[in-house]
Amino acid sequence: MKSAVDILYENCYYQNPFDSEKDPVLSNYRSLLRRELTKRQRKFLLRFEDRFGLLLEQQNRQFFEDGLRLGMSLGALADDTEESF
Repeated sequence: MKSAVDILYENCYYQNPFDSEKDPVLSNYRSLLRRELTKRQRKFLLRFEDRFGLLLEQQNRQFFEDGLRLGMSLGALADDTEESF
């Protein structure tokens, strides 16, 4: 069963992926790597990219959760402050 944070993250968090195919510098480096690396080296590079992407996704999820928690705390604090006046 998904938590409320999971649902919010999936539905509200907009991730702007960097489109490396449109970036000429990255495309150039990528083609250089394809030509220069052996098949085994390319395999290791792809594994690294996959694991790095997974770590970034986990970090984004944690930052989203922390930011949501902080925002809710600040909202509750603001409500308490307004009621005291």
